Amino acid sequence: MPGKAQKIKVIVRNRYPDEEFLTGNALRLYREGFNCAQSVLAAFSPLTGLDEQVAIRIASAFGGGMGRQQEICGVLTGAYMVIGYLYGKPAPDDEAKELIIAMVRELSGRFVKKHGDTHCRVLLGADLNRDEGREFIEKNNLFSVRCEQYVETSCRLLLEIIYQTSSEKKSNVKK
Repeated sequence: MPGKAQKIKVIVRNRYPDEEFLTGNALRLYREGFNCAQSVLAAFSPLTGLDEQVAIRIASAFGGGMGRQQEICGVLTGAYMVIGYLYGKPAPDDEAKELIIAMVRELSGRFVKKHGDTHCRVLLGADLNRDEGREFIEKNNLFSVRCEQYVETSCRLLLEIIYQTSSEKKSNVKK
């Protein structure tokens, strides 16, 4: 059985599972009622090798901007978990740490360019923890109208960054 790094190279080289499959899987999970973080982390199970049910359990506390605190959007925390799982090391490793930090910052920056912010409260434009905020979100169907866009964006951006990182690592090895 190939190791994690070997698995990433094979998947990236073959571009499987593809962007449409992963994005569609994340949207399916979200529409089934899983939170945004669960949907992204679990959708990437074919890439990470994590059991989908394990991924769903791990990410269960991160929806609604981490426990409905409306901080960093759950689609991003789910994506950050994918990055950490794929590129993290089981022992202290400054190089891996810096790579992960760079990838997280790149993902966040691209997400902000597309959607204007990374915070759930700002992205939804309402407070989930107040009756009037919840009513506004439900009346305007924002969980579907906006959050589904965020799920899709995070999956696409995450894959771009994974492919880019894998290509850069490959070109650095040849030098």
